[in-house]
Amino acid sequence: MSRIARKPADPPNRYTRVVLGAGESARQHWKLMLAAAAMLGVVLYAFDFIAGDEGLLKMRALKKETATLTAQNADLRRQKTELAAQSKTLKLQNLQANPYLLEKLVRENRLLVRPGEILYTFDETGTAAIPTGLPEVTVAQRPPKKPKTDATD
Repeated sequence: MSRIARKPADPPNRYTRVVLGAGESARQHWKLMLAAAAMLGVVLYAFDFIAGDEGLLKMRALKKETATLTAQNADLRRQKTELAAQSKTLKLQNLQANPYLLEKLVRENRLLVRPGEILYTFDETGTAAIPTGLPEVTVAQRPPKKPKTDATD
């Protein structure tokens, strides 16, 4: 067996111990501080990853909210189509029951007039340029009445 030769120990002096051990202790201290800072960084990153503004918990809550809103949207679309169908049937029933309303809608939307009437149109926005000509209006006319023939001739 071989023995490692060691330096003879210095006489016990409390000042020399502090100075001799200070280098090792400082390195260990820095290593320990660096490891603690790294661990703290990892913990903070993990916390942010899990519970931050864009973390897993927030993402899970947003997915639930998206699913709920998608279901509500589908339900509202279905209700909209049902109401549109009901509205259409009610309008048709109302128009069939009230011929004056039908005439009013046709006259306003199609700009139709009766013979002898004059149609005036106004620009409600006030942004129209000066018109260059009159709008074309088609007037539906009845066919001329046939003269009555007497059977006595």
